[in-house]
Amino acid sequence: MVLFVISHQNASKVFEPLAMSCIRQNISYECFFTGIGVKNLNESALEYVIQSAQKSIVCHQSWEIHCQNNKSPVEEGSQTNLSEMIAKHDRVISL
Repeated sequence: MVLFVISHQNASKVFEPLAMSCIRQNISYECFFTGIGVKNLNESALEYVIQSAQKSIVCHQSWEIHCQNNKSPVEEGSQTNLSEMIAKHDRVISL
């Protein structure tokens, strides 16, 4: 299983094709959005790959800072969730 950690604002340009490749190859993946990377959740082009992930979590604090007053489209969590996710994955890709 692959974990994508998205922490850069323009990560969607790399994340979307990588996630689509996982989908085509039947590779399970999860996503964690943190820092300014939470803004990628506002991109409609990523909707399919985010919904196709086994799990997608956004750092609650980062969401509050960068996307005030908007409801998160995925589960909100913390850096503790990220630590738990990293522990159970074979590969971690940081974008």
